[in-house]
This record gives sequence, C-alpha cells and structure tokens, in this order.
Amino acid sequence: MVLNNKISFEVHDLECEFRALIKDDICKDYINGLKEEGGGYIQNIPSGLSVETQKKYIKSILLSKHNAINGIFVDGETSGYSWDPN
Repeated sequence: MVLNNKISFEVHDLECEFRALIKDDICKDYINGLKEEGGGYIQNIPSGLSVETQKKYIKSILLSKHNAINGIFVDGETSGYSWDPN
C-alpha cells in the first residue's frame, strides 16, 4: 500500500519529510543502517541483505493491500522508517 501524501516540516534548520518509502530510497547507506541496527529495534535481518534484496522487499510491501512502510527524511536523506504490517 502506498500512502500518497506526505508531511513536510522543519526542525531548527533541517528540512524534514514523512512519506511512503519507495524502491529508489534504498541505497548502500540504508542497508548499512539496517545492519548496524540489527539486534536492536529491528529483528530478523536476513544474512544476505543487499540493496537489490531490500528493493524487492519494499516493492512487495508497496504492492500489498494491507502493509505500508514509511520513512522520515532529513535534508533528503533517510533518517528512519516505520512499518505497519496490517
């Protein structure tokens, strides 16, 4: 499921945005962030995690009727994300 709207806001001098995550948001820094967080808030990080496998995963969520994944972006860079499995 893709949410079509976004929320834009500023914090101090930072441009922030909350919107649906898309395949093109996935990059090496995103993957590194997932790997660094593994065992913390994020569970079940696959051992073969890569940009391509994560893009496929995001695509499957976007095509789903009942799942959504959103990101928080600060100055155009992914800062965090939230996933709603239902």
